[in-house]
Amino acid sequence: VGEKETCVDFHYDSATDEMGNTRGWFDRKVRIASVRQIDFARFIRSHFDLDDFIVCKLDVEGSEFFVLEHLIRTATLQYLDHLYVEWHAGNQWGHEFPTYFNQADRSHYEGVRRRVTGYPGLVVFDWD
Repeated sequence: VGEKETCVDFHYDSATDEMGNTRGWFDRKVRIASVRQIDFARFIRSHFDLDDFIVCKLDVEGSEFFVLEHLIRTATLQYLDHLYVEWHAGNQWGHEFPTYFNQADRSHYEGVRRRVTGYPGLVVFDWD
């Protein structure tokens, strides 16, 4: 899932058996696969009504900041009732912001995180 309908490249590191998208935090890029990405806000709005009870688990390896900001921007976050999210910043596993975030990015996306966790009617659970 993402902020728009497109294809994204994923890089696979056979040494660590990790896969990540091209947002850029894997150093060793061994193999590339192109994967169809959907606009998550559009998907939610086209499949659900506001009065549906929606539980969402979001574990998208650092892209949660972009996806959730998109849900806020498109007024789609209000569709969700429970959100389980693995934040890649300051969680119990030692995740920090993606390495390509500068200080301004970190401040901005920490603000997005605060907006999501304080969103009226939404119960947010840390998924670690």
